[in-house]
Formats: sequence, C-alpha cells, structure tokens
Amino acid sequence: MRRGFVTAGQRTLNDLATVKRLVNHSAGGDVTTKHYLRLSVEDLREPMQRIESAIFKLWQGARMR
Repeated sequence: MRRGFVTAGQRTLNDLATVKRLVNHSAGGDVTTKHYLRLSVEDLREPMQRIESAIFKLWQGARMR
C-alpha cells in the first residue's frame, strides 16, 4: 500500500519532499529538506486530498473493468 501511495503521490504532486513527509520518511542527506523545509498538517492537507482523489479514481477504474 505504501508503494502505491508513494507512486500515486509522486504522479499527482510531482513533489517528492511533500510525498516523503506524508509517508513520514526522513529527509536523509537532503540539507534543504532536513533543515529548511517545515510543512505543517495544514500544508499537507490539500496535497493529501489530491492523492486520495487520484487513488479513488484508479480504484473506480479498476472496478469498472
């Protein structure tokens, strides 16, 4: 499920830093993400909803087949 979520998230958002934050991955060696980027729950709400919509559309398409 995580792989599917990350794939859908990256395809939908094209923003790996936000996708990493949504799945609670560490910033690792990325200095910008680790030290400067601070995303709140409110910052993540809209991207999460976009990913949810994309996954739901995929699920609906799979059910129609």
